[in-house]
Amino acid sequence: MRVGFSPKRRLERAVVYDFRGLGVTDRVVEFFELLDVDVELRDSFGFDRDADALVYVSSPGIAARALDLRKKGEDPVVLLVDPDGEVICLSGHHWGGEELARALAGWIGGSLGGSTVAEAEGRPAVEDVLDVLGIDPGEHRERMVELVRALERGGVWVEDPPHPGVLRYLRVLGAKAESREEAGLIVSVSKGEVRVRGSERGEGVRRGDGSGRSGADDGEGEEGAEER
Repeated sequence: MRVGFSPKRRLERAVVYDFRGLGVTDRVVEFFELLDVDVELRDSFGFDRDADALVYVSSPGIAARALDLRKKGEDPVVLLVDPDGEVICLSGHHWGGEELARALAGWIGGSLGGSTVAEAEGRPAVEDVLDVLGIDPGEHRERMVELVRALERGGVWVEDPPHPGVLRYLRVLGAKAESREEAGLIVSVSKGEVRVRGSERGEGVRRGDGSGRSGADDGEGEEGAEER
């Protein structure tokens, strides 16, 4: 099964670490079993890079010593469940981790803790914006910082939205640009392209197949501007 919107994260195998035998651990394991996820309980700490999700049932300090994070979007989702039942996403927030943490907190009767910078500032994550538009954020891992800055700078303009409701949703999120000229990101859903405006070299383009080019704005996509 998948957690969150479909392109984000598969969830087939999880590892739960707990060397103290805390009572909440059984409920954590049960949660993954009910999702039909292959779950393994270990009584010593490590970092299984081949798993889709890692859950540390421990204090934050103990879990921090086990982390071996390397690359955003490719590392496993990492959750912490502290002895009081608070669930915190430590890695993979916008790659399915937040959804998973929220669901796990609800199942064990705990609380959801922690927040990303985007959440604290009341703005959407660029991974979520791309995901809503049906574009796999994983295709853009290498330029994620560039996309984040572009979204913060001017929002997103969608050339060919799949449905008007998508634009309304982006507006509610606070991510929709008021015009194409003001947008930081320009997305073509049909072409799978994500353009970044405002860079010194012009408008960078990346397609979902990983190809790219730089060039001037082509001027397309003005039709239906009022709705966007």
